[in-house]
Formats: sequence, structure tokens, C-alpha cells
Amino acid sequence: MRAGLLILGLAVVAGCGDDERSPGGDGGSQKEAATLPAPLTFQVSGGLRLRLDKITIQPDGSAQVKTIRGEKPVKLSKAELSEVVDALERANLEDVPENSRSPRPIPDAFGYRFIYKDRQVDTDQESNPEALEPLTGALTRLVDRYGPK
Repeated sequence: MRAGLLILGLAVVAGCGDDERSPGGDGGSQKEAATLPAPLTFQVSGGLRLRLDKITIQPDGSAQVKTIRGEKPVKLSKAELSEVVDALERANLEDVPENSRSPRPIPDAFGYRFIYKDRQVDTDQESNPEALEPLTGALTRLVDRYGPK
């Protein structure tokens, strides 16, 4: 009986191995840390409660968040920086027209400004290109998470 329990116990332990993938695998925890090629600034303004928010992220993940309540330095986690880098790459910001605003502004709608590699792209809630939505969302969440309360 004891031998059977011992074998059963060893089988359970053997099945509880480390599930991390090797560096050559497809997306394991050994992923190289993401970095931005250049600083990225994002501004959001407008809305019913009047947002005037700004975040500037440096290539190493250090950032400065500014809201109407003040300014605060922060350090993004590796996961947060990786999300921004991935969204920025997918957005192809260099292909978005610099003036991507709605022809007729909507009262209280949000306006967005991206400044990256000496290029400024302005858009708004109504006409924000679909390719920019993940980047807009990620940066807005960071401002909401780290902005002075």
C-alpha cells in the first residue's frame, strides 16, 4: 500500500514541473526587455470633466505623468513598457497623417496628441484611427494609474 502511495506521489510531483519556455521558444518568460527607440509623449484633453493629461515615457521606461492635480515621476513595469512598445509598433504612427482630427469637432470629446521621433500627430475621439486605439488605450490607462490623484 505504501509503495503505491509513494509511486502516486512521485507521479504527481513529476507533473508539477516548471512550465517556462526556453529562450529559443515561442514567447516564454525569458523575453528580452522592451525599450522604446525614442521618447514618446501622449496628451489627452477634453471630456465632460476636463482632462488635461500628459505622459512622457523615456526609452528605459521612466516616465513623467502630469494631470491638472500635479506632476509625478514613475517607472513603468516591464509588462507596461512592453505593452506600449507593442502598441506603438502596431500603430505605425509614422504613417498616420499629422492632422487626423475630425472635420467638425464634437463638444466635450477627447483630443489626443502623440509626439514621437520629432513628429506630432493630433487626433480626437471621433476620428482616432483604428490602428491607434490600442496605443491610445494603453497610454490612457497609464495616466489613470499613475497620475496624481
